[in-house]
Amino acid sequence: MNVLIVVVIGFIIIALFDAIGSILSRTLNFNYAWLLLGSIIIYGLIGIYAYKYGNTIIGVSSSLLAGIFD
Repeated sequence: MNVLIVVVIGFIIIALFDAIGSILSRTLNFNYAWLLLGSIIIYGLIGIYAYKYGNTIIGVSSSLLAGIFD
């Protein structure tokens, strides 16, 4: 698996998580900030998988890109 594929899949997961979380927070009337932990876990997983297929710099950079995307 290529690092680029890991990052793109991560972007898709982040976008879906944010969209679903936003809809649920409005519908169920809870604070959207409670979903921060889920986002941090996703960033970490992106970094771990990017590190697995690349190196340390690529892993950290991939997590950084995911955070900027979010």
